[in-house]
Amino acid sequence: MAQNAVRLNYGIQTIVNLLNPPSRWPLVKAVIGLIRNLALCQANHAPLREYGAIHLLVILLNRAFTDTQRVSRTGLFFRSFLGGVVVKTLTW
Repeated sequence: MAQNAVRLNYGIQTIVNLLNPPSRWPLVKAVIGLIRNLALCQANHAPLREYGAIHLLVILLNRAFTDTQRVSRTGLFFRSFLGGVVVKTLTW
């Protein structure tokens, strides 16, 4: 399976590093989906924790919430967008 191949070829650390700034929201959204798919394989849970994926996801969700609140206070947008990404799609 591809999930195992990513882990066995040391790709998880590289993927998690893509969540770090200055990554833009479209890239972050794609990486969140990739991490979700990798997490479907139980063997990837420990490496994802080890490389800080959970911590970074929490930080990103807090940042998205803060950015959404800032945007909604301005009243300019009906739906909250961050860098061209609908915020709601980050948490599906």
